[in-house]
Amino acid sequence: MIKKIASLILFFFISNPAFTQSNIAKSVKVKSNGNLNSNIIFQKNDIISMSFDILGKKKSDYYYQIIHCDYQWNPSKISKFEYIDGFDDIRITNYFFSKNTFQYFTNFSFQIPNENFKIKIDGNYVIKIYDENYNEIIERKIIILNNPSTGLVNITRSKEIFDSSYSQN
Repeated sequence: MIKKIASLILFFFISNPAFTQSNIAKSVKVKSNGNLNSNIIFQKNDIISMSFDILGKKKSDYYYQIIHCDYQWNPSKISKFEYIDGFDDIRITNYFFSKNTFQYFTNFSFQIPNENFKIKIDGNYVIKIYDENYNEIIERKIIILNNPSTGLVNITRSKEIFDSSYSQN
């Protein structure tokens, strides 16, 4: 009997962790133009979609912010007006509640660029999601590239027949 009670208590604590701010966000997805394979590197003209689920029944307001970073992912000294056309710290208004599920959740989503802002320059960016009390919920790193230039590459076999198996003439 004691083993059964201990098993039930252990199962309860393992299956129901304490929900801290960092543990309530699940299924975070960042994609470009419907392509799930591009989750960190994007072209400047891509439409980037971000979605995530917040566990629980309670509806809260969530906001997102875009921060330009240097090569070591530290916030750069560039003014927001130099890399964003518009404003950030925007409330996410696109959401829906779960239906007919065992776990209640709310799915939030937004796109970049949108009617509120667009990114002006390429570089490393951090997308931060936070609640109405400014508690950070999610942080994702993305890289925005200008349209890459393409060049012609011509690969030919070496003209030195005897050296071709071990040389790169």
